[in-house]
Amino acid sequence: MVPAYDDGMTSPHGSHLSQPRVSSRVAGQAVAAVAAAVLLAACGDGTGDTSSPMADHGMTSSSSTNTTDSTTTGTQGPSATAPSSPAPTSPTSTASAPGSKGTPAAGPHNAADVEFASGMVPHHQQAVGMAAMALRHGGTPDFVKLAKAVKAAQAPEIEQMSGWLVGWGEPVPGASSHTGHTGAGMMSQKDLDDLDAMMGSGFEGMWLTLMVKHHQGALDMARAEVAKGQNAEVRKLAQSIITSQTAEIATMRKMADARAS
Repeated sequence: MVPAYDDGMTSPHGSHLSQPRVSSRVAGQAVAAVAAAVLLAACGDGTGDTSSPMADHGMTSSSSTNTTDSTTTGTQGPSATAPSSPAPTSPTSTASAPGSKGTPAAGPHNAADVEFASGMVPHHQQAVGMAAMALRHGGTPDFVKLAKAVKAAQAPEIEQMSGWLVGWGEPVPGASSHTGHTGAGMMSQKDLDDLDAMMGSGFEGMWLTLMVKHHQGALDMARAEVAKGQNAEVRKLAQSIITSQTAEIATMRKMADARAS
C-alpha cells in the first residue's frame, strides 16, 4: 500500500508528489487580506470620503504624519500679527536734569530774571566761540588752558539758561542776537574777523584784551540780576558768574601784560 500525502495524491509509480503544503499561517494571512478589503469597501462606499480607513478608526497613517510634519516645519501661510508695542521712550536730560532745556528755574521769577537769561545766553555763546578760536590759534600752555576753562564753564550755563527761558515760555536768543552791537562787552563782527586773522603771540594778546572787556560786560549783567532778580536759582548763577569771571579777569590781565612786555 502506497502512503498517502497531504493532498491525497500519489504518483503513477507509487512515489510521493512534491506539491508544497499550504500552511495554516498563509491561510490566515489570506483571510486577513479579504477582511481588510471588505472593510475598506464598507468605509468608502457611498460616502465620498477619501480619507484612510485607519484614520477613521483613530489611527494615523505615515503619509498624514509626514504631511503634518512638513506643514509644521515648512513655510507657513500669512497669519495675523499682533501690532508691536511702541518702544519705551528713555528719559532724557531735558526731563531729569535741573535747569536743562525746557526746565524752568524753581520758584517765581520776574522780568529781571528773564532779561538776565535772555542777555547772557548770546553773551556766553560769543565767549564760547572766542574760546574755540583761541584753541585753533593759541599755542602757549597757559593760554590754551584758559580757553578750555572758559568754554567748559560757559557752555553748560548756556544750556541751563536756555532751559529756564523755554520753561518760562520765553524765546531763546541765538548768538546773532547781538551781532553789530558792542554793549555789555560784546565784540562786533569786525572785531571777531580781525581777531581771527591774527596769529601767534599777537593773536593771544588781542584775544586776552577783548575777553577782559567781554567779561566786564558779563559782570555788569550779573550784578543787575543780583540786585533786581527774584528767582533764587537765577540769582545764584549770577553770583557765581561774578565770582569766577572776576578771577579770570585778573588772570587775563597778567597774561596780557606778559605778552606786551
